Amino acid sequence: MSESSAFIPAGNGKLQHLIFKLYLNAQIKKSFQEIKIIGKGIEEHSNALPMLYLGNHISWWDGFIPYYLNNKYLQQNFHLMMLESELIKRPFFRKLGAFGMDSTIIRQSLLHSAEILSHPRNMLVMFPQGKIHSQQLPNIKWQPGLQFILDKLTDTIQILFTAHFVDYFQHQKPTWYIYTKLLNTSTTQPDSWQSLYQEFYHDSQTKHSFLAQ
Repeated sequence: MSESSAFIPAGNGKLQHLIFKLYLNAQIKKSFQEIKIIGKGIEEHSNALPMLYLGNHISWWDGFIPYYLNNKYLQQNFHLMMLESELIKRPFFRKLGAFGMDSTIIRQSLLHSAEILSHPRNMLVMFPQGKIHSQQLPNIKWQPGLQFILDKLTDTIQILFTAHFVDYFQHQKPTWYIYTKLLNTSTTQPDSWQSLYQEFYHDSQTKHSFLAQ
């Protein structure tokens, strides 16, 4: 991206959401044995508060899975931070709530994120690693920016920690496993959100390792 890149904010198209929901449901049914949720993070959520969805980045499916979860369980106004270069290639995603991020528009993207999280029922999905890594990675390293967003907020939000793993085990098709933990910024104020997520991620990896035994 050049320095003249213009920030692309999130949009919202009812027809685009309807079309994509039908398409995605069919693709998930075709591609996976099931989407399995572990933990009570999703069932404990409140639609009265905005939600920040944080997860490890393991594949190109990552943005689609929380979209599916939102349609099926959360029912919030979906937003997704994605690479500006990918959004330019796929402008349809903007109508689904996606907006761009790259090195030339970081401040605009972070301010837009804070604005999204300032409104009840909004959901923002972020993968703070910034790029795809193996699900076997022992430690998660985030790109900076999350604390900037949280510092701009004046009201409470809920933060959904998720850890994603994909395995076949005894099935012909893989199962997508999502470990969850719901936190609230009014009751949880860690010195480092990354360190807190790392603890959750390690715990999720350990639990997942026992599934094959």
